[in-house]
Amino acid sequence: MIDMVYFFKRFQRRTVLIALAILLLVVYTGRWVDVAYEARRIELENRLNRLGQYQLVAAKAEKYEKRLQNLLILREEVAHYFFSGEDDNKLSSAMQLKIQALVVRAGLQAESIRPVMQKNEGPDSAENGDVLGEVLIKTRLAGTLGQFVDFMAELYRSEKFFYIEDVSFRPYQNSGLKIFIELRGYYVLLDEDSSGDPEL
Repeated sequence: MIDMVYFFKRFQRRTVLIALAILLLVVYTGRWVDVAYEARRIELENRLNRLGQYQLVAAKAEKYEKRLQNLLILREEVAHYFFSGEDDNKLSSAMQLKIQALVVRAGLQAESIRPVMQKNEGPDSAENGDVLGEVLIKTRLAGTLGQFVDFMAELYRSEKFFYIEDVSFRPYQNSGLKIFIELRGYYVLLDEDSSGDPEL
């Protein structure tokens, strides 16, 4: 009888220990599953965030690509208004000759036409690609007001763009004028691979 009680108690103790071990295993398995699920959820959220960022970047890239295409088209449309060539000194001389031709066509006398180079040192002046530069052309002319108006008309009709920065007049002889004009011309300095003389 004592053996049976002892055996029963021992069996009961073993059952409790096994049940406790199973319970601990279930608890740890549940915690492991919960941790794994949380890690998987965070990973999926990160992937969704990255996907959203990628979609935003892709949309911006498409917008910038369209803008770049529009700017390239615009550049082609306005390129012929600028002088272009490989040597900025030759381009400066070409602008001087262009202004002189317009002055002669208007009937004015050119006392002085002096170009002053003004190179750009900003981000536009990259080593590769075209570089936009400026030339300040200081002119001293002599003639009548009517001839000056003709010169302005010639300048307006010119296929090259000049920006008038300053104009001043002084009386000269009876009905004449001394005319001082500062013009700003623009040029595109091409790569050495581009061939040809400065575009007049």
